Amino acid sequence: MKLVKWIALAVVLVLIVVGVVVYLNLNRIVRVTVERQSTQQLTVPTTVGGARVSIFGGSVGLDDFRVSSPKGFDAEHMFTLQDVNVDVRLRELRQDPVHIRSIAIRGPVLVVEQRGTEFNFKTLMDQMPDHPQTEEPPLRLLIDNLTITDTAVIIRSNLPGLPPEMTVKVPSIALQNIGTGEGAANGAAVKDVVMLLVTTLVGEAYQSDLIPPELRKLLESDLRQVAADLVTQQIGQVTEQLREKLPGEIGETIGGMLEDPELRRDPGKAIERGVEGLIRGNEAPTTQPAETQPSPQQEIGRAVEGLLRDRRPQADDAPPPQP
Repeated sequence: MKLVKWIALAVVLVLIVVGVVVYLNLNRIVRVTVERQSTQQLTVPTTVGGARVSIFGGSVGLDDFRVSSPKGFDAEHMFTLQDVNVDVRLRELRQDPVHIRSIAIRGPVLVVEQRGTEFNFKTLMDQMPDHPQTEEPPLRLLIDNLTITDTAVIIRSNLPGLPPEMTVKVPSIALQNIGTGEGAANGAAVKDVVMLLVTTLVGEAYQSDLIPPELRKLLESDLRQVAADLVTQQIGQVTEQLREKLPGEIGETIGGMLEDPELRRDPGKAIERGVEGLIRGNEAPTTQPAETQPSPQQEIGRAVEGLLRDRRPQADDAPPPQP
């Protein structure tokens, strides 16, 4: 009987040791996977300080998630998430896409930095390929609910006469059904989720009374282009909510693009048409009526005609008539 007790005790101790090893390795695996996938998809260094996997509680925690700024910008990190709590079943971490019931982010910091006439969030979006060549398939997510609370958006501008830095507080944001809309049946990539959050937060900060008109105009230009790019990648619930959360004419333009049947056939044309409509709506009217303005083809024709006319021999230069 003593031998049986010692064997049982040994088995229990082995199971405890194995459980601890698995737990510690699982934390490391989750941290390394999120870090590697985020770096590959966002094309900038991304780090995760630590991961906390609850084997029995059905949750994952991420600490100190940091997205670096694109090259050429001064801020070391563009987006910092100190505390991320993910409600997901352990078995679903191995699925593709990973189904997540909820993500709660508290107290993130977004640095919106200007270089020339362009901001870092647009530069980051522009440098991300539509289909990145990665060593492993991209991690894709289906997220039922995502909330962000107590966000600080720090805007750094180089416009003369404005303070070099201003901070806008964004109290809370909620998004639902990310990666489940039409055109996104396979889930949303990590880069799409991050850029959706960044774009939404920039849109919230854009509406603050702290933002002067000249800075708001520059932000609007980059914001509408990044939002238009997101429309082609996340058709459905995500972009519907993006339309509601983006201010004024930007949201209306996104809505018009969503209703454009050309979006699914040729996203490039839909973006061009939507952005052109917004630009045209913001232009000041010219003194010349639209119907009398020459088309580009007419302008070219007139220029060529003028050039030929200038090269024709004048009356004084004409040779004398032959006898």
